Amino acid sequence: MMFFVIFAYLCLMELCQAEMLAPEMRSKLLEHGEKCYKEAGTDMEVLLKTKEGIFPDDPKLKKQLFCMNKSFGIQQENGEYNEAVMKTILKNNGADDKKADELTKKCLVKKDDPEDSALEMTKCIYSIIPPEEIRSLYNKM
Repeated sequence: MMFFVIFAYLCLMELCQAEMLAPEMRSKLLEHGEKCYKEAGTDMEVLLKTKEGIFPDDPKLKKQLFCMNKSFGIQQENGEYNEAVMKTILKNNGADDKKADELTKKCLVKKDDPEDSALEMTKCIYSIIPPEEIRSLYNKM
């Protein structure tokens, strides 16, 4: 079951072109994903919906996303984004400068609540990355 949770979460947190995901990033996603999944207690059904690009307004999902963003240094505890960290992660995982800038400028959406910001960022990235690239992660794991 945990294997499937990690699949779903990896797709949820896709930050770059799926076929370019660096092995180091994959390892960190697995490590942080499991920690944040346990911490947030996200329902499996909610995670599975995210695979299809459906993002319910679920408090546990938001908590998990925020936890992941903090783990990677993308967001601070107060919800502020670290654009440089985001760009570095994107570039280290295959995004060119243009794509990294596009995703960073468009997707680092600041909301009143840090967890809402994390959800909006994820939804934005999902709207930019072609669905077939996100789905390809399932075939590579």
